[in-house]
Amino acid sequence: MRKVLVTLMVCMLFAGCLSLDDQLFNNTKITEYRFDRYTGEVDFRLHDSYDIPDSLLHLFTLASQAYNENTSPAIYALYIGDLSRIATDTVILYCHGNRDHMDFYWPRAQLLANVGGKNRYGVMMIDYRGFGMSDGKATEEALYADVDAALQWLKSKGLKRDRL
Repeated sequence: MRKVLVTLMVCMLFAGCLSLDDQLFNNTKITEYRFDRYTGEVDFRLHDSYDIPDSLLHLFTLASQAYNENTSPAIYALYIGDLSRIATDTVILYCHGNRDHMDFYWPRAQLLANVGGKNRYGVMMIDYRGFGMSDGKATEEALYADVDAALQWLKSKGLKRDRL
C-alpha cells in the first residue's frame, strides 16, 4: 500500500510540473492546406454534393494578440461563403477541436456550410496558434485571443454586434 501511495505521489508531482496546455493540444504543423485534396486521416468523408466552389473559399491570416503578449502571431483562417454577404448572412464561427488542423475538420465545416441547403451559411474556421500553418504556441489564453481575432474580423466585414 505504501509503495502505491509513493508512486501515486510521484506521478502527481511529475504531472504538476508539466504544463497543462502542453497536454491538451494535439497539434500538427503542415506546409499547406489541402481541404478537398487532403488525403490524411479524417473522421468521415462526404459525398461530392457537399463540395464548395473555390470562389466561396477564402484563406487568409489574422493577427492575434493575447492580453499578456507583446507580439501578434499570425493565425490562419478560412471563411466559407460570399464575403460581401457577411453583414446579412447567418455566420457560424466553427472552433475546431484540439486535434490536427483545418484539413482534418474540413468535412465538418462543409456540413455546417450546407445545413438546410447548398452553401446556405457562412462558416469561419481558424487554426489556433501552433496548429496547421499558424504561428505561435498553443495555450488557453492564446486560444481566447485567436477566437477574438476571428470575431473582430467578422465585425470588420459588417457582422453586427447583436448577431454575435
